[in-house]
Amino acid sequence: MTGKKTPDPKFTVLFISVFIVTVAAVCFPLFRNTAHDGHDYLFHFGRFAGLIDGIENGIFPVRMNYTFFFGGGYGSPLFYPDFFMVPFAALAALGLSGMTAFKLFLLSSVSATFLVSAYAIKGMFKSSPAALIGAVLYTSADYFIRVLYRRSSYGEILVFIFLPLLVYAMYNLFFEKFNKPALLVISLSALILSHVISAAICAVFCLAALLIGIRYLFKNPRIFLRLAAFVILSLALTAFFWVPMLEQLFSDSFQLTSAYNASVSNEAVPLPDMFFRLNPRFFGFRLLGLLLLRFFFITKKPDKKALKIADGFAIVGVALLFLASDLFPWQLLSKPLAFIQFPWRLYLPATLCLSFAVCIYVIQAFSLAKIASFKKPACILLITLQITMTVLAVLSNFTPAPIPAEWLADKRSVYPNTGFEYFRSDRSYTDALYFTYVGNVEDSGGEILPSVRDYDVIRIMIDRETPSVRTPFLYYLGYEAKYTRPGESPVKLPVHCDDELQIVVVETADAEPGGTLFVRYAGTAAQHISFWLSAAAALCLFAIATTLFIRKKRGTPV
Repeated sequence: MTGKKTPDPKFTVLFISVFIVTVAAVCFPLFRNTAHDGHDYLFHFGRFAGLIDGIENGIFPVRMNYTFFFGGGYGSPLFYPDFFMVPFAALAALGLSGMTAFKLFLLSSVSATFLVSAYAIKGMFKSSPAALIGAVLYTSADYFIRVLYRRSSYGEILVFIFLPLLVYAMYNLFFEKFNKPALLVISLSALILSHVISAAICAVFCLAALLIGIRYLFKNPRIFLRLAAFVILSLALTAFFWVPMLEQLFSDSFQLTSAYNASVSNEAVPLPDMFFRLNPRFFGFRLLGLLLLRFFFITKKPDKKALKIADGFAIVGVALLFLASDLFPWQLLSKPLAFIQFPWRLYLPATLCLSFAVCIYVIQAFSLAKIASFKKPACILLITLQITMTVLAVLSNFTPAPIPAEWLADKRSVYPNTGFEYFRSDRSYTDALYFTYVGNVEDSGGEILPSVRDYDVIRIMIDRETPSVRTPFLYYLGYEAKYTRPGESPVKLPVHCDDELQIVVVETADAEPGGTLFVRYAGTAAQHISFWLSAAAALCLFAIATTLFIRKKRGTPV
């Protein structure tokens, strides 16, 4: 496949037009003055509202979400990355409507999915028509729409953006001598900061690809060293997230994979659910049906290399669907693969592989003599059919719901439809939630102590001797307590988790009455160090990019 070096103005107009129509077809419900009834919608909107709340109160980075659970402070930002929500939450903190900002985040995510997938396909196959068709297929796929509206898993929507870039990065590694390492850095970093489980799945596939190509890497040690260096750079760029996450996971036991009582062997998808029943595990026939275009090339093969790549994508896509189904013996691998929770998460890479395969088949079909004469009408017909089916798919998945105004009003809401993943598994979270709902501070005997709450800080007046104080903050590693008396310097007091509830307990045996106790989430040393490590890595990346840009402008060899 070869493409023109200079852009065709007519094709540019066509690309922009199809981009607008496709995004509009996928996103038109977002322009209604409603929310929608998606499984995880309130969870993600609560995350977003918590970011707005934190930024408005001068906190950054926001590591504790006080919008959840009556202001008890849910540690979701420590486990579920909020990075790509921050700019839109900042707009809301500056005055934009919270719901408008949230919908702008979703609209931007869909737009980026189209543009990034088109860029990746154009980069790999050097074909603008393939990029256009592939982007339409990928962005309008049934599973993408189901994730957006029915499941409302917005971390996975972000993965849809960056997975094509990761595939392009691996292609560049093995077929283009790794001359665009920025693809790997951006895609790896972005996937880690989008959805941890999906990033782990991608890491498994990348390791498999590296093992398959290990001979190539050994024959090119310079490329191998560059690969290692840029992977390390990606890990450094994202250390501000994954280091605190691992610190929390190693400090306590959390619900996580057991949150929904899910077992990968029980969640494997029956074929009727995969193809015939409109449920959250539905994949559909749209992309699979278009694979039939391959039969055009049984005898005639216009571009053997392109067809070989397309066949590889098609085989992997179908294999992923097989892995997601109950035909695969998940019961034998339930323990090592428990981290994915649900086998149908493999629909996402399957969607990418099938979209990429189909777009190559379509372009190859257009090069055949029998079809070449009417390839433009055929292309328009294909895109029109896709857009029509997309609108129908959106209508079948979108259900309007009232705007959750309480999240942005009193900012002390509780979200009931969650797996409580980030609660400790060895404590009663229901009793802890009741304690945060009441909101009192108690001494060791259960008597109420006078206190004042100022968003993320509780000021407690210690007017009696007590070995400990129980606060209505949900406990996570990083809480700090300082005790001060008139005329004396503040003293740090030990903090730990209550023996029965996941709440913050301060040890006050050495605190003489008559002072004030300040309790807040201050973070850990690992959090602060990793934040500055990531900042230094970002500066390093900026310096490298600037140097390469200057050298390229001057014509100096890179």
